[in-house]
Amino acid sequence: MPWVLKANIKGPIGSTGDEGPQGLPGVNAVANDTATAGYITTPGASATKTALEKRFGTEFHIKNYGALGDEATNDTAAIAATYAAGRAFSSKPTIVWDPGIYRVSAPYAAFDPGGTVTLGYGATVKPVNGVMGFNIFQTDRAFEMRGLKLDLNKANTTNPNTTTSGAGIYVYSTSTFGHVVIEDMEIVNGWQAGIALSTQASGVTNARNVPATSARVRGVTFRNTRFGTFMQNVSDVSIENCWAYDTAADSFWDFMSLRSSVTNCRAVRSGGHGIVTQYSDGFTASGNQVFDPNNHGIVAGGGDSPSLAPAVNFVIANNTVRSATVHGITVDTTRAAALTTVVTTNGVVTGNVVEGSGVHGIYLQNAQGGVCSSNVMLNNVNSAIALNSGDWVVDDNYMVDNGTAIAHQGSDAAHGNNKVGPGNARVRNVDAFVSTAAFARTSMEFTWIGSPEGQVAAPVGSRCINTAGGASTMLYLKTSGGVTSSGWTAK
Repeated sequence: MPWVLKANIKGPIGSTGDEGPQGLPGVNAVANDTATAGYITTPGASATKTALEKRFGTEFHIKNYGALGDEATNDTAAIAATYAAGRAFSSKPTIVWDPGIYRVSAPYAAFDPGGTVTLGYGATVKPVNGVMGFNIFQTDRAFEMRGLKLDLNKANTTNPNTTTSGAGIYVYSTSTFGHVVIEDMEIVNGWQAGIALSTQASGVTNARNVPATSARVRGVTFRNTRFGTFMQNVSDVSIENCWAYDTAADSFWDFMSLRSSVTNCRAVRSGGHGIVTQYSDGFTASGNQVFDPNNHGIVAGGGDSPSLAPAVNFVIANNTVRSATVHGITVDTTRAAALTTVVTTNGVVTGNVVEGSGVHGIYLQNAQGGVCSSNVMLNNVNSAIALNSGDWVVDDNYMVDNGTAIAHQGSDAAHGNNKVGPGNARVRNVDAFVSTAAFARTSMEFTWIGSPEGQVAAPVGSRCINTAGGASTMLYLKTSGGVTSSGWTAK
């Protein structure tokens, strides 16, 4: 069958549609929109880009305002112009640090992050060489910051010798500050704290009277700074999932906070303590790992000032502390030698693993009232648990290969009235118990293989279950002899 070519038949052309939207200005266009006329421009900035940010968006990129990020140029002026442009446009602008290494030299006021969202994934901020006499960021207002790396250039700067200069981020107010979010950052090589949060409110002697604040620090790595985080006179601050390596002093330090916490963090090779809270109320340290601190692993207590209320209502739970030079966990309300008053603490120390401490695994010092339970104590040199406090319940702890399982210490009768329960398990410790006369009011309940007479020093009223005993030798009561190993009577 032969092919037949058909005609290309088309219908009539339809009516013209609506006009399309206006395109963006060309690269050489000059902004003349009345909404953007006279808007901020700086040397090196693009007037067109500035106009578009003003009209269409809230992200302000520092390279659009002249920052080079080449590690050689001082970009302070361009960065300050970016923050100024953002604030002129929005109450909460987003400031973007484009990838690069930015040198800065001006005091914190040049680019106060207050009221902004600062993003810096792939960007590093570094002070110019010289005296580190300023903080990279400082503000007294709410802000969010994510992704930046702050290299504080310790090798090429001079120690400012002050606690108010040389920090990576310093949130400071004499009264209060709003919600602060700091996430996914790295802060290294600093003379002072990586992050400091403080109100320094005058006249506050009790954590319940600190100003209302709110902050969350999450996913930040600190290395070679004085402190990782430093909190003072604040409330409701949460430090989460942060790592601190090789700090010159304490990795995570808290002074007189209310309801603050350090959770799921890691402190490695702290020059001082791993985690410290002093004079706080409602502090929580939970799920942390503390390795090789040069002093104590975790500390809850007071200090050398008798006018300030010590740490109370704290929880130290489910942490791992290994190879502390001194004690693994310390509860010490008054660490000054001249202050021996036992102070009510109402603390909880539970679920922790403490291994290889140079002195005691857990040291309860001058603290009145608390629970120490369900801890695993391994290979601590002097003792698994040292009691130099009053009104503590110590039970259900598992103690293996320590110098002494439970050591009773103390200088007066106030350091007593503790209850050592029968649930404490002891395996291969050099000594089971060591007691002093100060613990005449302490109650002990424990298991033993054989008679405790001449073997276990305990206060009158203590109970011993002889796991190898018979009908008349299974239960022993301490009926006389004070805190000695004599005076046990079989029942």
